[in-house]
Amino acid sequence: MNKGDYLAITSGNKSFYVSDFLVDGEYIFVNDGGQADVKYNQGKTMYSDHVFAFKTNECNTKYLYFYLLNISNFINEKLFVGSGLKKLNKKEFLNLNIAIPPIEIQNKIVEILDKLQAYTKDIQSGLPLEIDQRKKQYEHYRDKLLNFKEKNTKI
Repeated sequence: MNKGDYLAITSGNKSFYVSDFLVDGEYIFVNDGGQADVKYNQGKTMYSDHVFAFKTNECNTKYLYFYLLNISNFINEKLFVGSGLKKLNKKEFLNLNIAIPPIEIQNKIVEILDKLQAYTKDIQSGLPLEIDQRKKQYEHYRDKLLNFKEKNTKI
C-alpha cells in the first residue's frame, strides 16, 4: 500500500506510506487501545485511529521513546483501563514520572541504543539467509561424508 511519501503509523504492526500527513517533526506514537505499542518517527507522519501522537520539549524525544519502550509492561498493566478493549488513560500517561538525566547522558544513551537497535535489525534481516546457507553447508558435508563408493553392509 505504498502510495505516497509519508509514513503512516497504525495501531498494528504494519506501516505504509501515504500522500498526506498529520504531524511534522519528532514524535512518539502510542496505541491508545488494546496495549501499549510505542513507536517513533522523525519527519512528516500520518497516524491512524487508536494511536496517540505527542512530542516533548522536556528531554531528548528519542530518549523518551526508549524509556517508554523500557516501561511498556508497566504502561500495559497500570495505564490501560477498562474491560474488553482496554484504553490508555492519557491523563495518567502524560503525568508519568520519568527519570531524566542530563542531556549529554540522554544523547549518549540514544546513540548507544540506536546502534544496538540497528544491529538487531541487521541480524534479524540477515538471519534467514544465514540459516539457509548453514542448511546448504550441512547438506553438502552430509552428502560428502555419507557417500561411500563401497556398499557392503545390509540393514
